[in-house]
Parts: sequence; structure tokens; C-alpha cells
Amino acid sequence: MGLDKWLKSEEEAKKPKKKEESHIQVKESKSELKTNKVLDKQSIDLKKYTLVCPNAKCKYQKTIMKKQLTDDDKTIILEELNIKAIKSIGPNVLDKVYVFSATPVFDKLGPKFGKQVNKVADWIKSMSHNEIEKLLKFGSLKKELDGEIFEISKQDAEIRKVETQGVCVAIEGDYGVSINTTLSKELENEGLVRELIHKIQLMRKQADFNLVDRIKIFYQTDEKLKDAILHNLEYLKNETLAIEVTEGAAQGEVNKALDINGIKTKISLQRVNPTE
Repeated sequence: MGLDKWLKSEEEAKKPKKKEESHIQVKESKSELKTNKVLDKQSIDLKKYTLVCPNAKCKYQKTIMKKQLTDDDKTIILEELNIKAIKSIGPNVLDKVYVFSATPVFDKLGPKFGKQVNKVADWIKSMSHNEIEKLLKFGSLKKELDGEIFEISKQDAEIRKVETQGVCVAIEGDYGVSINTTLSKELENEGLVRELIHKIQLMRKQADFNLVDRIKIFYQTDEKLKDAILHNLEYLKNETLAIEVTEGAAQGEVNKALDINGIKTKISLQRVNPTE
């Protein structure tokens, strides 16, 4: 059954539900489609929907994803999550960001290997990534230890997938996302300036500046944030409508001591007359 058969208009969704009703409705995520129209069956946009049965006695609920990200989807993700780049990759590629770890299951090993259990357990603990992959693929694995052949099954070891350092992975069903969480100096600087921009925008709002008011920014801070500001100066000016960003003390229309990710900072804002 296509998703379009489960979609209901907003007006229909507000109608009282009949007790006998057992069909499935689709609730679009907040950040998804801006128009409430029926999806084309041929659409391959990657969209997230929560399927909910309106029958009070039915507890069916499932989140599903469609197949592919559009350019608009990617733009939204980049902006909302502050990600530098995003790309789609093929099936099973996320396996490369995992390493396996194996832990012996002594309840299984004891009756099978008796006095040799510790020897087998040590082997399981030291198994390589390739050995664990073979165990998972074939269901059993053999190894010679001190001239004797031992064979274990998947039930003899608890296998865990462990993310490699600097990577965070989330998988749901057939879909997965991997994020490189390693922070370069460039990314760290951008993060500091982004937080500074957020605080300056709040200052503008609290001072009741107009949205189009141009401003001058004066700042006092440590070398770390100063370096970040200098390397992202145009970004800071564009986002805050600043015509000047100057280091040093000044008495502006609004003055505030801020904490920018643990860095003590003093900011003064002064509106600029159109004639300046």
C-alpha cells in the first residue's frame, strides 16, 4: 500500500474519529513538507513520517523514511544541525565506522570446554575484527590453541559493535546516519563565533533594535575568541548587520558581559545612523 493512501488532510485529521476506524494516518514531521498535499507514489525524497492508527485501542505506531535526500532536504539539515557537508553513501558502508568487540559467555563456554574454558575465553577476548566477522557470517569459528583445535559458535560470545573514535552513528531499520564529531581548529572557531552571534542577536532584540538596524560591535575577550572572530569576521558582520567589529572598550547603547562557551566576553552595541 502506498503512503499516499495513508495521508489525510489537516481538516480531515481534525474530524471526530469513529470508534471502528482502524486505517493508518501519516503525521508529517514539523521540519518536513510545508504543504499538505498527497505524495506522488514515484517520489523518492527522504522524508520522515510517523504512522499512527487513530483507533484508541490500536497502539500501532511506526516511523518510516523515504529513499533519498533532495537538495532542499540537505540544505535544511546543514542549516539546522550546523553541519559542514552531507553526502549519501551506498548500502553497508556504515559498517566501516564500526569495530567489533567480543566478550565470552561463560554460561555457554563452561559446559562445553570445562577446564579449558579460560583458554577459549582469552581467545574470544583477543579476537580480531576479521575473526568476529567470520564468526557472525558462518555461525562458528575454529582455532588451534596449544596444538588443540577449538570451535566456538555465535552463542559462545557476546558481540558488540563499537563506534570508532570521532564518529557517532545512529541506525533505524534500513537507514543510518554517521557524523564525524572530530573538531578541527576551524570548526571550533566557527562554533565560538556562532554562539557569539546568537548572544548578540539576543542583545539586539532586548534593546528593541529594528531588524534592519546596522550596528557597530565593540568587544573585549581572550585570545581564543579574538582569533575566532578574526577568522570569521565577514560571517559575524553579515549575520549581525555590523559595519564594524572593533576590539576594545566602548560605551554603546547596550552593553553586556557574556559567557561564550566558558570564555568571559564584554560586548557593546551601537546603532549606526543611515548617514554614517
